[in-house]
Amino acid sequence: MEKATDNTLDIRRYWREMRRLRWVYILAFICIVGLASIYVVRSLKHCESTAMVLIEESTSDTGSGASKGGGLMGMMKMFSVGGFGSSSVDNEIFLIRSHDIAVRTVKALGLTSTYIERDGLKKHLLFPNSPVKATMPQSVLDTLAFPFLIRVEISPDQHVNAKTMRGRLFWRTTFDEVKDATLPVNLDTPYGPVTLTAGDMSLLDGKKMDIDIVISGVKTAALKLEKNTSTDVVDKLADAIEITLSGGSDTYCNTVLAEYINQYNNRRIERRAENAMSELEFYDARIADLFSDLSESEEKLEKFKSENNLIGMDAQASMLVESTVGKTEAITVERTKQEYYRTVKSTLENPESANSLIPVVESLGNPMIAKYNELLLARKNLERSATGENPQLVALNDQIDELRTSILKNVDGMLAESRMQLEAMSGLMGTAQSRLNKMPAYEREYINLMRDRTMKNELYMFLLQKRENAALQVSSTSTLGFVIDPPHTPEKVSNIKNIILILVAIFLSFALPTFLAIFLVLWRNRVEDTSDLASMHIESRAVMVSSDDASSITGLRTQILSSPEQTTVYVCNLADSDGNTIVGELTESLEHIGRQVNLINHLEDNDAILSPRFQPLLKSGAYNFIVMPDSSHISAYVDSFNADNATLLVIIKSGAMRRNALRSLLRGIYADKVVTAILR
Repeated sequence: MEKATDNTLDIRRYWREMRRLRWVYILAFICIVGLASIYVVRSLKHCESTAMVLIEESTSDTGSGASKGGGLMGMMKMFSVGGFGSSSVDNEIFLIRSHDIAVRTVKALGLTSTYIERDGLKKHLLFPNSPVKATMPQSVLDTLAFPFLIRVEISPDQHVNAKTMRGRLFWRTTFDEVKDATLPVNLDTPYGPVTLTAGDMSLLDGKKMDIDIVISGVKTAALKLEKNTSTDVVDKLADAIEITLSGGSDTYCNTVLAEYINQYNNRRIERRAENAMSELEFYDARIADLFSDLSESEEKLEKFKSENNLIGMDAQASMLVESTVGKTEAITVERTKQEYYRTVKSTLENPESANSLIPVVESLGNPMIAKYNELLLARKNLERSATGENPQLVALNDQIDELRTSILKNVDGMLAESRMQLEAMSGLMGTAQSRLNKMPAYEREYINLMRDRTMKNELYMFLLQKRENAALQVSSTSTLGFVIDPPHTPEKVSNIKNIILILVAIFLSFALPTFLAIFLVLWRNRVEDTSDLASMHIESRAVMVSSDDASSITGLRTQILSSPEQTTVYVCNLADSDGNTIVGELTESLEHIGRQVNLINHLEDNDAILSPRFQPLLKSGAYNFIVMPDSSHISAYVDSFNADNATLLVIIKSGAMRRNALRSLLRGIYADKVVTAILR
């Protein structure tokens, strides 16, 4: 027999098993699709609400201040402390997605309690009103790790049956239960007491209501809210953010999303107030020092004028001051730069100032300092709800360290550049000073005193204006996020998820029984009909036979007569007495059409066919049927079966023999020499 190919895929074998499992397909379809349908009916309605927020730039200066205060003040307007800097849309998305915003929203709307009406198989979300309200101490909700359920039945006369429980289906544990009670009702749980109070009783409308109240901790509710919220940039060229929230009703989605945006804006206002307060502290300290210096300069000038009788030289002194003020202003700006950079460097290098904000200089256009402040504030927000091993917190710390190193390098370079410019301007001032040396000593002293007073007065007015702007920012309620498109839901609710669930259920109802059919075919691997012989290349001469079916015996006779020269038929009977019956009916069928048959069924063992005494038992011109005494051991007689005048008739019962065993039994025998009879 030719070498079999086990990997040959014969779909007929699998189709036979699939037809046999047709009731399994029907039951799987009813069960799986039925359960999916029940889940779709019982699940809450899926809604989505979308809002669009425009991120606007914040300004901390008034429009009129830029034109006041003279030349020196105009130059000093380039420097500003605090503010939002160049806030990017990506940073705003990070803030909107923060856990702190979700926690604030949960606490503001009381989302730790979810009220669901059970109406038969259907469920409806009761929001924002419910006939009954459940409350727990805020300290308990802040630490509650696992949610639990309160099942309430409220009658039209406002009497309630309630019980607290935890778990699902048959594994639920009941903590406390009350029956036919009037509100308010107190229930005990392992986590703390729960109080049920009357809500909007008009929702009863004279009928009984079954309500499930799910109590979750603040952290759990916030994480669920974060999971149901998504943000995306509307366009790369626009500073607008689209926020989407999914939930169980239109009212829920619109209300929660509106509060979510409100909490984001409130957090922004708080952050601006924090920055403005740090500005006020800086300005107050600087103004106090400068006021003392300005008073001292004015006293020196008045004393010098009175001692040297210079009352009439104001006009001349003013001209000299105006000629040199440009150079002194430039030097003042550079020195102010150096003072600022030294402050930044001192803050970054001081370990105790690791969480301190760095004053932002708008004129320098350095986005790294603004980004550093943004990361510090983000870390402060995250540290309120995260531990030190939080991956997001670790990533923020790494970014802050890298940015601190970059800023220090940048500051060192800027200090070196400022020193070079200061040296150049000092050279120019030296030329001006040489001209002043030619003037009388009292005139030169008078000019110096005037210049010192003018410079300090300009700086004093500038700081006063900046302090006023910072004070306005403390009490300002203007928001960074402008709501372009308020929260809204589409007119038609999408059922795509439910449709996908039903389609998946239908697929599984066919796929699972199909996998079972494939498994059974591969696991059984038995000869049940002629298709199981295809991989052994003996299917063409295989016949399904039955002693009660004369036509099947005729088909077997046809296979025997298909090769007229093969008149020696060795019978390998693996079907016991049923096989003997088939042999008897086959020989009778041959005799009935006039063929001579010689049945040899009395051999002692298989070796008898090799002995000299065997040949005289054969009759010439007749079909000699030799029944092998031991049909399970015929491998030693392959040469006899492969003879030109020989045929091997194998008789097996359907499903009684594995294919591998039959393949092993027929190893070495030519496929065209084998006729197989499979008993039904």
